[in-house]
Amino acid sequence: MPWFLAWRLRALAFQRDAFALLLSSFDRRVPLPPKLITAALVLYALSPADLLPDPLPLLGIADDIGVGALGIALARRLVPGPVFEEHRATAARRVRSLRTMLVIAIAVLVLWSIAVAALVWLAVR
Repeated sequence: MPWFLAWRLRALAFQRDAFALLLSSFDRRVPLPPKLITAALVLYALSPADLLPDPLPLLGIADDIGVGALGIALARRLVPGPVFEEHRATAARRVRSLRTMLVIAIAVLVLWSIAVAALVWLAVR
């Protein structure tokens, strides 16, 4: 298997597990600590504050990936196994539809950007 395909499969598994962890944070069978870790990860991902600033090439993104991976691994170990497997299966089904929605959303944003750029160009001209 080529190395880029192996990395792609790992990235898809990481995406699925992150989504499964998010789904499990709303389950009553999951104890409080993994829920708090998941909430902290979401807040960190959405927060403008970073350990390392993002303009630094590679380092700004590496800290986000590292914190996310460590947080997901820790929370994953705290979620009961059968519960996580149930949410992992749900996440695998939903991620496929999420990708489709993401492609459609990107296409709509590109079309709107082109339309706005054309209007601005016509107004300035």
